[in-house]
Amino acid sequence: MAGAQEALVAAERTGDAYDLLSAHYVVGATLFYPGSFSRALQHFERSIHLYNPREHGSQVYRIGADMGVVAHELASRVTCT
Repeated sequence: MAGAQEALVAAERTGDAYDLLSAHYVVGATLFYPGSFSRALQHFERSIHLYNPREHGSQVYRIGADMGVVAHELASRVTCT
């Protein structure tokens, strides 16, 4: 969790939307898997809010995942638990 929080702090310093949405996703994932669902959802929702498919969609080719899609997917799991 410490590494995820550090990534979020660094992204907040830069203000870059993709860095922020990625960091919020990572923090959300680290909260989701041990069962902190409500806190995880806050971070997934922030990722979803920051996501712009025109700007960030091409990242799927670089990292192998579409951060907007995976944030929506885990947020939906949270709301179904």
